Amino acid sequence: MLIEKELKALISEEKYNEILTYFTWDKAITHTNNYYLDEKRILKKAGVSIRVREIGNEYLLQIKTTVLRNRGLHIKNEYQEKFNCLPNAIKSKKIYDITGIETGDAMDYSQKRGHDLVKRKVLEKPTESSVARLLGVWGAVSPKVLT
Repeated sequence: MLIEKELKALISEEKYNEILTYFTWDKAITHTNNYYLDEKRILKKAGVSIRVREIGNEYLLQIKTTVLRNRGLHIKNEYQEKFNCLPNAIKSKKIYDITGIETGDAMDYSQKRGHDLVKRKVLEKPTESSVARLLGVWGAVSPKVLT
């Protein structure tokens, strides 16, 4: 089990594009997230999210349970498992074994909700100097650290 710590912030497209210029990226990948939900919405009410992330021909099940959510700070326990294909459902036994929550099977609702699956181009592994430059722009580190 992993612990995921995220700080989320809503920024403009202009600011996003500016931030990208502060990084040197190893590569860009495209992935698709497929979200799953039980019929009675028990998991959502309990702060549990289930998705299968599709990258090329690889499928990664991710089940996240909320530990803390305070404004933009999100801390979650995260379970991950590789799959050979995109499943139609995540079985209730697997969900119970991971979360302790009794529910029905979680079904893929990404396409059933009538919206397009989101394919995202993601940049991976910025260099340390890139992160230092970005933190300097945000005022998080002294400019001396950046030289």
